[in-house]
Amino acid sequence: ERGKSGHRGKLKALKLGQQGGKCAECKLDMPLAYSELDRKNAADGYTAGNTDLVHAKCHQARQAAKRYT
Repeated sequence: ERGKSGHRGKLKALKLGQQGGKCAECKLDMPLAYSELDRKNAADGYTAGNTDLVHAKCHQARQAAKRYT
């Protein structure tokens, strides 16, 4: 389930604040506009406890490491 985009937008803003404006993967500064939510367990959906906010490139690298690409 992808969830509603409005919910994901609020979740991204929440996660950015929780992460101190940093990517959860590389720890570099990250603007909200260039961020993506990465679910730890896809079946659990988009929740604060099940997601990390990461750069698009970091998300792609995580997916490749999991062999999702």
